[in-house]
Amino acid sequence: MKAFAALTIAVVASAGFGASVTTTSPPAPVPPTASAQETPPAGDQGTVTVDSPRDGEKLISRLPRFFGTAPLTATIVVTVAGVERARDVVDPTGHFSVVVPFTLREEARQDVRITAIVGGAEVASTERSVILPPSFVVATPAQNATTASRDVVISGTAVPDSSISLVVQSGLAGGTSTTAVSSEGEWSTTLSFATDAERAQSVTVRQIVAGDQRGEFVLRFMLPTAAPAQPVPEDESTVPPVAASPSLPETGSAPEGALLVLSLALMITGGVVVARRRATGRR
Repeated sequence: MKAFAALTIAVVASAGFGASVTTTSPPAPVPPTASAQETPPAGDQGTVTVDSPRDGEKLISRLPRFFGTAPLTATIVVTVAGVERARDVVDPTGHFSVVVPFTLREEARQDVRITAIVGGAEVASTERSVILPPSFVVATPAQNATTASRDVVISGTAVPDSSISLVVQSGLAGGTSTTAVSSEGEWSTTLSFATDAERAQSVTVRQIVAGDQRGEFVLRFMLPTAAPAQPVPEDESTVPPVAASPSLPETGSAPEGALLVLSLALMITGGVVVARRRATGRR
């Protein structure tokens, strides 16, 4: 709606003249007041804001994703100890999202710097301190699980090229085992438990780096029930003898051309074998 000022009419009386009427023109319409301003894109304030992770947050992965807002058209560069780890371009809404990789060799606490660069010049930056998950992990078997076999595969991750020491509660010859960690940070070993070993087992797993212990985990699990042993005869006397097979006689006398019929009773089956031989007349 357009607003107008009130119209003023003045009536003036002069001596010897009739009354005259004067008017004033209405002012120009008052322009409407803007009800709302368009919201500018995020990151249009010349600053870098990290929405996640929070400062001091304990991460669940060594491949964390950093995201937030920054000036439009900026390139986001992420550095750790002055070394670039990742970069991303701010999108048209002023947001960025970038994955920053960390190796298993690196310490848990890390300081990360996020810098916005426009036209080759730094325009804004901020920092985040994060806590990485441990590199030393026992992945299998799960804690308190029941294994499918008494040959138990224990595996996990650790600092690359370190070693893993395992101390078994009982049921393993020697009681200890050692395995090497690969250059990728993976390790695996198989422990074979005796049939008379207790079902409930406890294994202390230690990470050894350059001769020093750097982490310990106590793994607990249940072995399956051992199969019952098969009875073994004490000596050969308990095994029933096998009767020898009878043989046909090779010598004897009969008229030449006569037909001989021999019946043999089999001791084992009780059957009868009948053998027929034509007499030759020779002894």
